[in-house]
Amino acid sequence: MIVVPRKRPAAVPGLITETSRAIREGTLSRGPEQRLFELALAGRLEQRHVRAVGSGRLALLLVMEALGVRPSATVMLASYNASCVPNVLQAAGYRLHFIDIREDTLHLDVDALPPTPPAGVEALIMTHMEGSPAPMAEVRAYADRHGLTLIEDAAHALGAHIHGEPAGALADGAIFSLGRGKHLNTLGGGLAVVPPTAAERLDRLVDRLNAPPAASLLKSSVMEGLVETGTTPALFGALAMPWMKLARRAGRDPMTALFEDDKSRMAAVPPELKVAFSNLQARFGLLGLESFDMQLARRRSHARRLIEGLADIVPMQRPVDGGTSAWLEVTALVDDRDALQTALLARGIDTQRTWMDACDALDAFSSASGPPCSVARSVGQRALYLPTYAALDDRQIDAVIKAVRAEVAS
Repeated sequence: MIVVPRKRPAAVPGLITETSRAIREGTLSRGPEQRLFELALAGRLEQRHVRAVGSGRLALLLVMEALGVRPSATVMLASYNASCVPNVLQAAGYRLHFIDIREDTLHLDVDALPPTPPAGVEALIMTHMEGSPAPMAEVRAYADRHGLTLIEDAAHALGAHIHGEPAGALADGAIFSLGRGKHLNTLGGGLAVVPPTAAERLDRLVDRLNAPPAASLLKSSVMEGLVETGTTPALFGALAMPWMKLARRAGRDPMTALFEDDKSRMAAVPPELKVAFSNLQARFGLLGLESFDMQLARRRSHARRLIEGLADIVPMQRPVDGGTSAWLEVTALVDDRDALQTALLARGIDTQRTWMDACDALDAFSSASGPPCSVARSVGQRALYLPTYAALDDRQIDAVIKAVRAEVAS
């Protein structure tokens, strides 16, 4: 049986050697690679000003502040979202107004934007969902018409383009995520991206952040090594899959339970979130960039084959015209998701229900404004991620297509 784990993080080049070298040199937390990494990313983003920080959520708060959008302002964003995004905004003092999405692209539905933004709205966040770039020209026109600050949530979209322009350089500001599950794995972290006019303000905010503790960096390195080893198909099939099949029979998905975001309301932005990006992470990032484009090409190839192989039997997320997607995930919409996941797991194919939520339906955001987002709620109940990570081979992609087709047709 061909085994396909749901996820395999992008490999961290030099995990052991670079960690050891940083310990010897005393450059775990601070060092010259930090700025070199930021400049390398700026070169991919039309020379926007880029600063690396401890997380994508922190990057979002810093970009908002650098662009002059202060807490108490209302922010419009898609309901179908990683709950950690509106949660950290709300914890920082922002108000939320949710907008529904399109079912075909999973992007915020521009046609659902109110003709006139509600009082207090100062910013609009557009998410490049699962690395598929959003129609930025349309939303840019809306933001300009109403004097709103436009921010790209490009957490999933490093390397994506639309009409030849890179995601992350299409609005007033942008953020990226560098977590374990993202395209460029630096053991966590995020990128805050602003135009040169806001560079000085962003620098002041970033430069006062505390360095991450050395102990936490070493712990992350050890954990990464365990995850890389544990997600090899052979070990996953021998150790994790039998346990997961038993859990599935009991109606549980232990992998989701271990890693998904807390859905409860965040009372305040936790102090441990407010940390700088380390020099060790920057080293990993610079090394990862050397093979980034090749890995991204493999993701795109996998995604294209999955979409072409399945679109006739199950609704699949569609890229927008003119978009070149980064495809963090490929999303299929299925009516009996749990049953399909259980059946696929029996065939050796592990899958992940969406990490996203219809946030307008969560108790944590009961104070948010906006009409009920019916499409987001439907998608949140049906969305299933199919494996697309670069380490997959053609044989595994064929196995995914064959298994899904067999189970959906049965």
